[in-house]
Amino acid sequence: MKQREYETIFILRPDIGEDAVTPVVERVKGVIDTKGGHLINEQNWGKKRLAYEVKKHLKGIYVYLRYLAPNDGVAELERTIKMIEPIIKYQTIKLEDDVVAEERMAEISAEREREEEERRQRAEREAAEAKARAEAQEADAEKAEKSDESAEADKGDAESTEEPAAAEDDAAAEDDAAAEDDAAAEGDDAAEAEKQD
Repeated sequence: MKQREYETIFILRPDIGEDAVTPVVERVKGVIDTKGGHLINEQNWGKKRLAYEVKKHLKGIYVYLRYLAPNDGVAELERTIKMIEPIIKYQTIKLEDDVVAEERMAEISAEREREEEERRQRAEREAAEAKARAEAQEADAEKAEKSDESAEADKGDAESTEEPAAAEDDAAAEDDAAAEDDAAAEGDDAAEAEKQD
């Protein structure tokens, strides 16, 4: 059976609660079902600022419906919307003529499956990227830790190298001093030997 594809946006008063929005939406969806229509998409866009004041309201709760319906289905839907007190404004737009409901619903189902698959793949890709980032951070932390350890080891090696070098310098200085003392003693001995001759 051929139908038409429509979208309807209606705005509810901003002072009604979320629990009051659901029954209104269900009532509108019920009209679509009773007229043999098929709901394609339903979205509650939440409270938004209006472009201009409507029935003394500057904000409203937006609801979007996309559906297939026969010609008389839209007239009944709009009649029902006019009678629902919390709805302050609505608009219906015809998107396509002569749509075969079964084919369109099959397309919508395939589109939803494709979108779900894309979401799943995106989630897997993001999880893999997060895991790779965590592993890279862990590897960087290990490298930093190893470089700190090697810097400390190099510092310890430098200190231990300095200590023997200092000890060697001290020993060389002592040897030099001893050699000078020996030379001085030999010089004294030689001077005494000359005096005796």
